[in-house]
Amino acid sequence: MRAWAVLEGVPVKECFDQIFDADSRSKWDTVLDSFRVVEAIDEESEVIHFIIKTPFGITERDFVQKRQHQHDYPEKGTSIISFQSTTHPAVAPFKNRVRGETHIAGYIIKPCKDDPNSTDLCILTQVDIKGNIPKAIVNMVAGKAPADWFNKLKKACLEARKNKK
Repeated sequence: MRAWAVLEGVPVKECFDQIFDADSRSKWDTVLDSFRVVEAIDEESEVIHFIIKTPFGITERDFVQKRQHQHDYPEKGTSIISFQSTTHPAVAPFKNRVRGETHIAGYIIKPCKDDPNSTDLCILTQVDIKGNIPKAIVNMVAGKAPADWFNKLKKACLEARKNKK
C-alpha cells in the first residue's frame, strides 16, 4: 500500500512527533490496540511491538519491528521512518495471535514546497498480515483506512499544539 496526504497547517516536526512517540500515537491511532518500544538500539533505531485491532471473528495480529529514523534525509527538512520485521527475546509469539511480517514500511515526512508550515506525508507498506482473512474484509479496510488515519493524525497534531498553549 502507498498513500499520500498534505497536512495543511501541520509542520514536519509536529507530524513526526505524533507518528513516532508511542504515548502520543496510542492516543489517536485507533488501528492500534497497543504500541510500545521494546528496546532502544541506538539514537536512530529501536525494536517496537504493536498489536492491531481486528474485526470480530478475525484473530488479532501483532508485529515486532526494527524502526529506524533520520532527520534531514535525504534532504534538509525531510524526516524518514522505516520499519522491517525482526525478532526479539522479550516478545515471543502469542498462542492466540498471528504474528504479521513487515517486509518493508515507512514514512517520508517533508515540508510542502509552497508552505513550509504544512507537511507532505507519504506512507509505504509491504506487509503480510498472515493467516486467512476474507478478501472482502481486506479490501474494505484497505480502501478507507489511509484517509481515516491521515484525518486522525492531523487532528492529533492540531490538538497537541492547542494543548501546549
